[in-house]
Amino acid sequence: MPRWCEAHGLLQAATNMILGLRYAPASFVENNLLTAVGAAEVLHRGLRIDEKPFPKAEFKEMREAMLAQVPEEQRDRFRGAIRNDPTLRDRLHALAERPDQEAIALLMPDFGHWARRTTRARNDLALEGRTYGG
Repeated sequence: MPRWCEAHGLLQAATNMILGLRYAPASFVENNLLTAVGAAEVLHRGLRIDEKPFPKAEFKEMREAMLAQVPEEQRDRFRGAIRNDPTLRDRLHALAERPDQEAIALLMPDFGHWARRTTRARNDLALEGRTYGG
């Protein structure tokens, strides 16, 4: 019971978002896309399966070397932009690798393609204000 309560607390936001997709009226595909991707990111964080792309010490060294190349008046902005976090695509791959791989293969034969398309659709919508086909 304590583990269930802990999991419920960690995953409640993702669960609420997923239930909203299921039971709220689906008026706009864009809202559904952003909610589904947001739920995936929240779920990934809630499961605590983050893997940093680089070891902490190695990243700190690389970051300092990059910042040394940036003019001093621009460093604060670059410092905030350079992070050692998984990308959305990394998070989607990590989530797809969690369940039984045979089941995933039936649902998504090429989850790499799915992760690329999902990331592109979210980025196009969030950054450009529209989605593109193709």
